[in-house]
Amino acid sequence: MVGLRSSSHVWYKKLPYGRFFYHPPAGLLMALNDYVTNILGSKANVRVLKTLLHHRGKVFTIRELARTAGLSHPEVSRVVKELEKRGIAKLQPVGRAQQISLNDESYVLKSMIEPLFRAEKNTVNSLISTIKPFFRDSRIVSVAIFGSMVRGLERNTSDIDLLVIAKDREVANECVARASSAAFSRFGVAMSPLIIEEERFIREHDRELEKSILESYILAYGKDPKEIVEGGKASR
Repeated sequence: MVGLRSSSHVWYKKLPYGRFFYHPPAGLLMALNDYVTNILGSKANVRVLKTLLHHRGKVFTIRELARTAGLSHPEVSRVVKELEKRGIAKLQPVGRAQQISLNDESYVLKSMIEPLFRAEKNTVNSLISTIKPFFRDSRIVSVAIFGSMVRGLERNTSDIDLLVIAKDREVANECVARASSAAFSRFGVAMSPLIIEEERFIREHDRELEKSILESYILAYGKDPKEIVEGGKASR
């Protein structure tokens, strides 16, 4: 008669003539097959993972991670415990707080989650290729994507935040209108443009909004916004 037995949590099936072969229980197989589904099964899990990957090498407290990911403290606490349980993140007690970092040795992180997020990130490159031709005009100085898409925190309802630095606002509006139409046709997303004249951007780069853009953006066309600011300072 064929039966199952366990030896130090390793399961075997007994065959005729006293032979055995490894046969993990169905529940264990299901757990392995559903591993990524379980990890990425909630928006909170995805946002925490994207935040940790975007700031790779940084060690967060739960409070810092919650603030950066735009989630509540209890949500992040739950996600972090789950990631630690699955070997994807490390928790290190420091005083009364806990520090969180990615476990770079995790097979699931390196072989499954990161490639998936990289493929998703390629969408940004495709988006840039789609909109770039519409800004090829000497009066457009720079175009950059910023906001939740760049930080990996976009939602289904998120627009594409687009910085357009131009010499002529009217021309910029026309370019944005054409680019927005093309982006919506291909990706089904709307654009939320911030159009600003070059001189004004240089003058107001220390404002909160401009500072947050300069901290994290992806150049889509033209000059790098940071170089524009530095060039403006040098010419004064």
